[in-house]
Amino acid sequence: HRDLHSFPYTTLFRSRIKYVTLQYIINLYNRKICMLQQEFLGHILSKNQRILSLMGPSGTGKSFSAEFIKEYLDYRIAKQITTRDKRPDDTHYEFISRQEFVDLENQGKILGLFAGDKHTLQGNGYGYIIEEVLEQLQHDNKLILFPSAYELNNPNFGKQYGTSHKIGLGFTNFQNVKLRALQCDKVFSEEELQSRIKTAATLTEIMENYARKKDETFKLIYSDSDSLNIQQSKILQLQEILSFIGYNPNDFKNQLEE
Repeated sequence: HRDLHSFPYTTLFRSRIKYVTLQYIINLYNRKICMLQQEFLGHILSKNQRILSLMGPSGTGKSFSAEFIKEYLDYRIAKQITTRDKRPDDTHYEFISRQEFVDLENQGKILGLFAGDKHTLQGNGYGYIIEEVLEQLQHDNKLILFPSAYELNNPNFGKQYGTSHKIGLGFTNFQNVKLRALQCDKVFSEEELQSRIKTAATLTEIMENYARKKDETFKLIYSDSDSLNIQQSKILQLQEILSFIGYNPNDFKNQLEE
């Protein structure tokens, strides 16, 4: 019989065990901190109806509505992190890699999700660093968020966003997705246009399914009308948003006509 302690690697082995144990405790502690931050943010969102979440596919007028509300109602647009490609008019995004996003989500540091396959990193992520949102809410109680409509499939969605106002913007005629895309500066291939139409249909269906749950803090607004041009549709949509969050659209008649 040979004493295990006589092996030359025993000291190194013990050190490794201590390191792994310490790292496990640190990770556990950090995870607990993230969970507490998530719960605290959910508590704030459940008490603050001045927080507005706008969601929906591209081309539904989210930015148009948000910029109006920011200018005339003194809201602030929170900076969002995303993995999608940058566009010329992007001003409220921080762009990170898909792997960075997935790592942050797995650590519980994000309000949001990666919509796709986390193993192959196919898809895109949209969300907010929870710590940064909490910091912003210390200075601004009127905040605009752009969560992904895919989050409506999350059973904890209601708990995460509380009683804050949540508005889904969808399409009734998906050919309007193509028409609005053609209004952009970017030139889209036919394949890209079909992909946008497919995504718009999927997200609109998700929002319609959630609307059936009768969540009084959520409203689905269709942002297109075949009888109106794009600008008129956006204004009509904005009037519905203003009414839902407690403002009289008639008070902004002059601004809406500008």
